[in-house]
Amino acid sequence: MRILLFFTFVFASLGLAAQAQPPTRTFSPDVYQGGSQNWSISQGERGFIYVANNRGLLEFDGERWSLYASPNGSILRSVKVIGDRVYVGSYQEFGYYVLPTESNSRDAPASNEPAYVSLSAPVADQLSGDEQYWKIEAFGELVLFQSLNEYWLYNPTDGQLKPFSANNGLTRLFVVDNAIYFTDGDHNLFRVSGQANTTPLTAGGDQYPLVYLWKERGHLFAQTADHGTVELVGEQWEKRARYPFLRGHQIYSATELRNGGVAFGTISDGLYVTDRDGRLVNQLDRVDGLANNTVLSLFEDNQHNLWVGTDNGISCVNLQSPVKKYTDQTGRIGTVYAATKHRGRLYLGTNQGLFIQDDNGASPPQIVNGTRAQVWALFVHHGTLFCGHDRGTYVIDGEDARLVSPGSGTWNFVSIPGRPDLLLQGTYNGLAVLRKSGNTWALRNTVEGFNYSARFLTTHGEREAYVSHEYRGVYGLRLDADYRRVVEERLYGTPAKENNAGLVDYSGRIYYYSGAGIYALKNFEAGFARSRVLSDLFDPAEYTSGRMTVDDRRLWFFTNRGVSFLHPDVLGNGLKRSSIPIAGELIDAKLGYENIYNLGGDTLLIGTADGYLSLALASIPLHQHRLHLRNVSALPAGEEAKDLALDDEPNLRHGAHNLRFEVAAPVYDKYFTPVYQYRLLGQSAEWSALSPSATANFSELPAGRYVFEARSLLGRRASENTVRYAFSVRPAWYATWWALCIYASALLLLIYLFHRNNRQYYERKAALLEKENQRKILVQQREAELELTRLNNERLREDVAGKSREMAQSTMSLVKKNELLQRIKDELKAKRPAENNVAKVLQTIEDNIDEAETWNVFKHAFENADQDFFKKVKERHPSLTPSDLKVCAYLRLNLSTKEIASMLNISPRSAEVKRYRLRKKLELTRDDGLADYIISL
Repeated sequence: MRILLFFTFVFASLGLAAQAQPPTRTFSPDVYQGGSQNWSISQGERGFIYVANNRGLLEFDGERWSLYASPNGSILRSVKVIGDRVYVGSYQEFGYYVLPTESNSRDAPASNEPAYVSLSAPVADQLSGDEQYWKIEAFGELVLFQSLNEYWLYNPTDGQLKPFSANNGLTRLFVVDNAIYFTDGDHNLFRVSGQANTTPLTAGGDQYPLVYLWKERGHLFAQTADHGTVELVGEQWEKRARYPFLRGHQIYSATELRNGGVAFGTISDGLYVTDRDGRLVNQLDRVDGLANNTVLSLFEDNQHNLWVGTDNGISCVNLQSPVKKYTDQTGRIGTVYAATKHRGRLYLGTNQGLFIQDDNGASPPQIVNGTRAQVWALFVHHGTLFCGHDRGTYVIDGEDARLVSPGSGTWNFVSIPGRPDLLLQGTYNGLAVLRKSGNTWALRNTVEGFNYSARFLTTHGEREAYVSHEYRGVYGLRLDADYRRVVEERLYGTPAKENNAGLVDYSGRIYYYSGAGIYALKNFEAGFARSRVLSDLFDPAEYTSGRMTVDDRRLWFFTNRGVSFLHPDVLGNGLKRSSIPIAGELIDAKLGYENIYNLGGDTLLIGTADGYLSLALASIPLHQHRLHLRNVSALPAGEEAKDLALDDEPNLRHGAHNLRFEVAAPVYDKYFTPVYQYRLLGQSAEWSALSPSATANFSELPAGRYVFEARSLLGRRASENTVRYAFSVRPAWYATWWALCIYASALLLLIYLFHRNNRQYYERKAALLEKENQRKILVQQREAELELTRLNNERLREDVAGKSREMAQSTMSLVKKNELLQRIKDELKAKRPAENNVAKVLQTIEDNIDEAETWNVFKHAFENADQDFFKKVKERHPSLTPSDLKVCAYLRLNLSTKEIASMLNISPRSAEVKRYRLRKKLELTRDDGLADYIISL
C-alpha cells in the first residue's frame, strides 16, 4: 500500500511539473535592498505589503520597495498590520510603526516614513532574557506578541500590557476559532482559557512539532513538520491520510487560503498549494520562479496573491491569475510556433518538433515520432490534422506522423472553396496542392508559374490566391480551374514590402498589416488600399509585428502594449478593437511568429520562446484599486532632493521649483499591471498619455499655485480615486513685492533723471538749432542775393544778345538796302539807252534777291551775333540739313512763316511743310512749340 501511495505521489508530482503554473513575481535582496531572509509578511489597509526582514521592515507599494531599520538594529522576526499600525517583533523588542497618511491626521508622523513606538521599552525589566518575538496575532481587540518562552497581550485602547509565561517553553502559537493554542518544548498542545489559564490537550502517545492547526467538524487537526497530518482524538494524536504529497518533506510554514485550500512552505523543497479538498493544485520551486526552495513565511493578500518569504528573497504567486505559464526549463520543447487541439489532445508545434500532451495537462508533452525539427503550422481540415514542417507536410494520427508532401518545407495551409478534397499549401518554393483519395492524403502537384516562398498565404473567391513575401511585396495570383498553374500574376505596388508583415482572410475580407497600417483588398485588379478607419485604431508607435491570427469571431494582433483583437461592433457595422492589457515583453513571443490559439471556453494558448501561456479571458481581473501618493520631493539645482510633507500645502522657494511625484497602486499581478496619467493644474489641464511609469517630473515651474493630479488604469478599470496634491512656488527674490517696490522707485528715479537730462539736452539742442537757423538764414540771404545778381546778369546778357541780333538784322538790312540803292543809282547814271538801263536795273534787283547770296550774308551776320547756336543745334540733332539750319536760324529770330517764306523765296505753304519736317527731325511732341524750343537752345 505504501509503495502504491509512493508511486501515486511520484506520478502526481510529474503531472504537476508538466502543468502550467500560476505567474510568479520574484524579488531578490538586490531588488528590495534588504537582507536575504524574510520571516513574516502582512498587508495594510492601503494594500501595501510589509515584510519582517533580517535588516528591518520592508514595505512594498506595488512599484517600489522601502526599508525601515529595525528599532535596535536586530532581525525583525514578525510583523502584523492592524489598522494604521504595523506591529513588529525582534530581539528583546516589540512595538509598532505608525503609518503615514495622505491626508491630515494627528496620528500621522511629520515625515513620510513610519514612526516607531516601542511597547516593550516600559517593561524591559520584565522581559525574559535573550528573547525574540516570532509571532504576532490579533486576538479579539488585543494584540499578542509571542516569543519562545512567553507571550504578551497588548490592549491598544488603554495601552496595558499583560505577560504570560509557559513553564516548558512556547515553540508554536495558534489562534483558532478565537482561542489560543500553543505547544511547549516537548510539543505538548495547550489551550488558553480566558487570557492566562492553560489547559493541556495532549497526554501520552507520540508528540509532534506542529506547523499548522485547524478545526474541522469540531475536531482539531494539525500538520506536523515531518510526520504528515494528525487528528486529536481524546488526548492523543492519530495520523490521517491527508496531503500525501507532503511526505518526505520538512514543513516549516503554512497558511489557510480564502478558497478553503492550504499553502505549505517547506525547507529545501519549495511550495505546495492545495484546493479545499486537499488535492495538490500547484507545486512550485526555484525552477518555476520561486525565490528559494526554503519557505520561511506565507501570506495571502486581499487580491488572492500568495506571498512567499524565503531564505533568499520574496516571491508573489498570483494564484487566481487568468494566466498560467508552462515553462520548458530543460529546453527539450523549445519555442512554440503553433498549437491546436485534436481529438481531445493538445498538439504543440515548436522549433524542436511536434509535441503532444493530454488536454488536461496531467502529463508532460511528448514528441511525436519522426517530427524532430522545425514545425511551422498546424491545420485541421475535415477531421485530419496537418503539420507544416521543415521537411514538408505530415498528416498526424495520434502519436504517429506520416509524411505526405516531402521535399520543400511547408509554411501553412488554406482550404480551397468548393473542393474539400483539395488543400492548398504555401511552401518554401511556392504553392502545392494536396489531394485526398479515399482516406489518404498525398501531394497532387506543385503550382506552376510561382516559385517564391509563400509564408503568408490566403485565398479569396474562386481561383484567387494572395501571397505576402517579406522582401518582394504582395502578390495576387489567379490560378487555372484545376489549381495546377498560375494564369495571371500581379505584384502590387501598395502596400510596400516589410519584414514580419502579415496577411489573413478575416470574415471574407483579405487584410494586410504592417507598420504603415492595415490594408484591405479591393479586388484582384485594383489590389489593396489602406483602411484609414482600421489603421487609426492602432498607434504606429506600438507596432512590432504584423502577424495576425484568426479564431472565428476575432482577429488577433500582438503589439508592444499587449494583445489586441478586432471584432464586430455590436452597435455598428464596422470592427471594434479590444485589448488585453498584458505587457508585450512579458509574453515573450517570437517576433514575427506570434501565435494564439483558442482552446475553447475563451481560454487562449499563446506560444512563447520557452513554452506557452494559457489565458482565460473570462477571468481577466477587474480589481478595484486605489491610487496613493507615496512621495513628493523638491529637487533644487545643485542640492540634494528634499522630501515634502504629504499632509500639507507647501509654499516652495523659487530655487526648489523642480518636483518629482511618486505614486503607486498596490496591484501585484505579474501580467496585469496599472498604467498612469498625470496633469499639473496651473500648468496644463490636459492629462498626459498613459504610461507604466509611476513617477512624474516637472521642471522649472514658474511662480504660482499648482495642483498635481494622478489617476491609474488597470485593464479597463480606472482607479477608485484621483490623487491630488496642492503646492505653491514663490517668485524669485527679484520678483517679490519688496523687490518690485525697489524696481518702481528706481524706475521713477530713472524717469526723473531721464526727463531732466532730456529737458537739458533739448534746451541745448534748441539753442544750437537757433544759432544754426540764424546762420542758415544769413547763408540763404547771401545765396538769394547772389542768385538774384546771377539772374540779373543772365537777363542782361540775353537782352544784349537779343539787341545784338536785332542790330545785326537791322544793320544787314540797311547795308543791303544801301548797296542795292547805290547800284541802282549807278545803273541809272550809266550812259545807255533807256531800254538797256531798265533791263540792267531789273537784273541788279534780281541778283540782289538771290537766296543763296542772301543766306550767306545773313549767316555771316547771324554767327557774329549768336556764335554757338549752329554748334548747339548740330550737336543735339546731327541729322539736320543746311536747309533745316536756315529755318532754325529764322525761327531763332522769331520770324513768322510768311517772313521765312520771303527769306527763302518760297511760298508760305512750302514754309509750313519745312516747319513740319523740322518738328519731326527734332522729335518734338504735339504739345512742344517749335519756335519756343529753338529759342530755348
